[in-house]
Amino acid sequence: MEDLNLILQDRLTSIYKDFIQNLGCRITEIREIWLDIRERRSDSAALTRLKRLAHDLASCSAPFNLFLLADKAHKLENFLAYSCAENRPLSDVHLRQIDLLIDNLETAALDTNNTVRQPKPRRWEPAAIVPDVVGDMSLVYILQTGFQWAESLFAQLQSTFQVRTFYDHESFTAAVSENYPKIIITDVELAAHQSDKNQKDNFNGRDISHIPVIFIARENDITRRLLAVRSGAACFYTLPLDAGKIIDKIQNLTTGIPKNPFRIMVIDDDIPMARFYAMVLSQEGMDVTLVNNPALTLEKIDNYRPELILMNSSLPGITAPELTRIIRQEENFAGIAVIFLSGEINYVKQLEAINSGGDDFLCLPIEPEHLVATISSRVSRARTLNTMNNNLLTALRELGNQQFALDQHAIVSITNINGTIIYVNEKLCEISGYTRSELLGKDHRILSSGMHDSEFFRNMWSTISAGKVWQSEICNRKKNGELYWMDVTIVPFIDKQQRPYQFVSINSDITAKKFTERDLLEARDIAINANQAKSEFLSKMSHELRTPLNAVLGFSQLLATSKEHVLPDTQLQYINEIHNAGNHLLNLINEVLDLSRIESDQLITESVNIPLPAFLDECIALIRPLANQKRIDISLPYRSNNEVSVYADPLRLKQVMVNLLSNAVKYNSSPGTITVRILENSDKIIIEVSDTGAGIRPDQIKTLFQPFTRLPQHKKIEGVGIGLALSKRLIELMGGRIGVRSSVGKQTTFWVEISKADRILQDVNALITGGAAIQHPVSAYEASATLLYIEDNEANLLLVRELLAAQGNISLLHSYTVRSGIELALANKPDIILMDLELPDMSGFEGINILQQEQSLQAVPVIAISAYANRENIQLARQLGFAEYISKPIDINSFLATINNLVNHKIN
Repeated sequence: MEDLNLILQDRLTSIYKDFIQNLGCRITEIREIWLDIRERRSDSAALTRLKRLAHDLASCSAPFNLFLLADKAHKLENFLAYSCAENRPLSDVHLRQIDLLIDNLETAALDTNNTVRQPKPRRWEPAAIVPDVVGDMSLVYILQTGFQWAESLFAQLQSTFQVRTFYDHESFTAAVSENYPKIIITDVELAAHQSDKNQKDNFNGRDISHIPVIFIARENDITRRLLAVRSGAACFYTLPLDAGKIIDKIQNLTTGIPKNPFRIMVIDDDIPMARFYAMVLSQEGMDVTLVNNPALTLEKIDNYRPELILMNSSLPGITAPELTRIIRQEENFAGIAVIFLSGEINYVKQLEAINSGGDDFLCLPIEPEHLVATISSRVSRARTLNTMNNNLLTALRELGNQQFALDQHAIVSITNINGTIIYVNEKLCEISGYTRSELLGKDHRILSSGMHDSEFFRNMWSTISAGKVWQSEICNRKKNGELYWMDVTIVPFIDKQQRPYQFVSINSDITAKKFTERDLLEARDIAINANQAKSEFLSKMSHELRTPLNAVLGFSQLLATSKEHVLPDTQLQYINEIHNAGNHLLNLINEVLDLSRIESDQLITESVNIPLPAFLDECIALIRPLANQKRIDISLPYRSNNEVSVYADPLRLKQVMVNLLSNAVKYNSSPGTITVRILENSDKIIIEVSDTGAGIRPDQIKTLFQPFTRLPQHKKIEGVGIGLALSKRLIELMGGRIGVRSSVGKQTTFWVEISKADRILQDVNALITGGAAIQHPVSAYEASATLLYIEDNEANLLLVRELLAAQGNISLLHSYTVRSGIELALANKPDIILMDLELPDMSGFEGINILQQEQSLQAVPVIAISAYANRENIQLARQLGFAEYISKPIDINSFLATINNLVNHKIN
């Protein structure tokens, strides 16, 4: 195989030498035939022979990489083909053009004879300048020697190209010696470095002068630009880099065809010449269209939108300057470059053509390379200028649209640096009542309402004078004297020196908003006053309703538990009914007041950790007697969850659970079952209370939690429909949820979801307990004591007197006012002071402060007793120094136990 390659190589070398030796004869033959044709001006057979010789020369040159010679022969062949197609004598312009093409061919042949080279057929050995490419990705070398930019550019180019980055000249040189890149991207400092070493154009014997170079610089100054140009820069970019532009430029440089080909229009009635120009330009990747009839020029331009027009100066029926003036009359065509072609050197005509709006003047015949270079340069500049012009027009159009949109919405004015108004829009005239002529030339003091002080405007001017945006609300005055409010934003416009040169004020009319705010403030004040009145009413109602109930419940308990006057069973039953009715009324009052407090944001909850099983045991204990009466069994599967605790307000949660359990008893079947379960998930606990009652229809469930709503089937059962509504609001106050599911005729389950506690509470005293049944009072006190009761209500005084009299050794002192009570206490030194919080001369809260100032009374425990049973009063009482707080109506057993504890504590 190796011998065969050597034989083939020898044959190719021999063929190449024969071609070079005979090249001169071929050129001489072409020249002689042409001279003969030139003398006769027309010989179709000779022209065909000449065209054939040019074709053969182009075909034979290309396989030996003599591409320049092949290109010159190809251009001659094509021009001859276009001329022969017309089948008419050659014009002077055609003759001179063929002369030029043959001269170019001879020059290329001479260059070939002076160059010693071996044939390099691509079939067996790649040419030295063929770049190494992975797939379709061009190889790009990045060499950075100065400031940091290569890494960022590498990241953005690597998806499109095969990119290698170098940071020193040695590694870069070694890489170029092995593989040619398509593009080199480097900084201008490298260009200077290479220029000093005289190495830029040669890397280990390899010529890289044909490789396009993109230069990167930090600054855009003439020194760096000159370095880049002298170093052969294809293009020049400054930091920060636009990767999109660089990618487009690389694709353009590597393919030789711009991303958007140049659009060229050739206007010439000389068809052979026009076709020749089109062929030359098309070979360079340009998009060319021909116009042979000048009368169609405007129509063709409008449809094709050329970037450059190549126009023969001699046109039938119209001169080139006249046609150019017609083109220039159209504003849309102003960015099109126009180049004239002429076969005669007449500077007057050239000047006339340029004055008519042309951009350049080329004399025929013309070198194809000169034509391509001139057009490429002109279109590149025209494209840049057109892009800038289009961007400017677009920006102006957008700015106009934005200003129009702004004027439709906002009130706009512009002042100069001195504050003089130089622009106002129609909306400012409308709202102020002034005409535009009345405002222009004035300053904004013409609109001043006098509501803002001088400091307000000094702050505004100091802000905008410093180039900062200022925003505020301003009250202005109309021409007719009315006031109006504006939300104002003043934006300084800054010049190149970073100094304001004018101020743009963009405003919104907020007069209605300000009036609304004023009305809302007034409404808020009214609401606050109403809320305070409501709170006072609730507080007063709580006191006024609980005070008589204190007597009703207290005396009913005394009658039922009296040992001196034992009542018949019938009367005891009456008393129990009175007591139960009083408790029902008390519960109803509590629920209504709680619901009102929630709606007026007066109710506050305080959550603690509650051990749930013990807590549910206490709740169930309160309803068990009623369940036993109705033969209802209570199932307690929750007790298996003995480590569960919740985070809630114990008083309010007990209120909810007792309500749900009571309902489960009231609306259950007899006999029946109540089941209480605990379900756990990650951070929530669900308590379920199920009964075996008649159930609730789906359409009735949505009304269950509305206040004062009762289902038709429950009308005969005691209740007013507050409990579930209050339970829902209480649970939501504690951050939980409540709901129900029911099957008619089978079962109803109410569930409460509440937050799980982090730890189990050990001190269960935090749970607030209570009961409604009549209990026998505690036994008589073992020790004697003196109790001072400061109270202005005779019924309450009588109740306490009777309770203490039945217990034994408690001496009772009484006073109607705080001041008389203090005098009595100083004289008698009581062991306990029981003081009502609502007294004629002052409140109990004020009274304890006076008591604590008396040194001899500071050790005496003071018990607060009041019909104000809310938690806020209880907390305040404890903070002020009350030992205990007893709510009216009093529970006799609890009351006597409290007195007993304090007496025993004092004795001990």
